[in-house]
Amino acid sequence: MDLVNGVVDLIFELGGFYIFKSKVANVLFLGNDESCKMAVISSFSDENVETAPYLTSWVSCIGKIMFNFFDLGRPRIAHAVWRDYGAKMDAVVYIVDATRANEQFLGPRRDVNDLLSDEAFANLPFLILCTTQSFDYPEEALCSLLDLTNVTTGKGLTLELAKANAHPLEVFVAEKYNTKEYLRGFKWLSHYIK
Repeated sequence: MDLVNGVVDLIFELGGFYIFKSKVANVLFLGNDESCKMAVISSFSDENVETAPYLTSWVSCIGKIMFNFFDLGRPRIAHAVWRDYGAKMDAVVYIVDATRANEQFLGPRRDVNDLLSDEAFANLPFLILCTTQSFDYPEEALCSLLDLTNVTTGKGLTLELAKANAHPLEVFVAEKYNTKEYLRGFKWLSHYIK
């Protein structure tokens, strides 16, 4: 059984086979720290993101899913349009800089809680990726700082959306520029892409 799981994980990490790429997902890519967002983008994008001053959309094949990512900007004024895109998305990825002091989590906490309470995002899966330099905070501490204690779905579970009347939510911690750690989060998210 471990061999089968290993092969499945390898296929997921390598992008699967082209003929099996049947799913397409539109993902709202949000966060307040541009360098952390660029770290994730550069890990999955075929585009040269080092020379691009600001990407608003890009495509990445991760596992068996072609993700269309839409980054609507960091400035507070851009937050007003986030809601307009909720109905058109299949998931939300929110990037948090986990290297900051505790008081720096107030902005991301407010953003995430606003998104979770907004009807436009009802039932959408949320992946919260916390990037760090050296795992400064354990995931439980980050959940607490983001006011997400006892509301995450669980990494090993697949939530039945119709029965639970909720949206999946999980927090993953990853070192900056570590693609393998980012993949853990996207592998979890892929279970909820319709």
